[in-house]
Amino acid sequence: MGTINNVVGIIKGKDSKKAVVISAHPDHIGYQDGKIIRGGLDNTSDMSALIKIDNNLKEKPFDMDIVICAFNGEEEGLA
Repeated sequence: MGTINNVVGIIKGKDSKKAVVISAHPDHIGYQDGKIIRGGLDNTSDMSALIKIDNNLKEKPFDMDIVICAFNGEEEGLA
């Protein structure tokens, strides 16, 4: 297993003791049994949604923190 990097952003709310986590993963299996495993829809759709949600939420006040996460390595070990 190689190095896996995650990205986390926080939109601060009024009460940092509470949080909602919204996450997605930008990785996919890649190759399995010598075949390319297509992962574009899986990756592109959830990352696009994550960016859109972040852009829509960042200017709004919330009672709690909003934690936006992109987890890499979600597919690690599945191939």
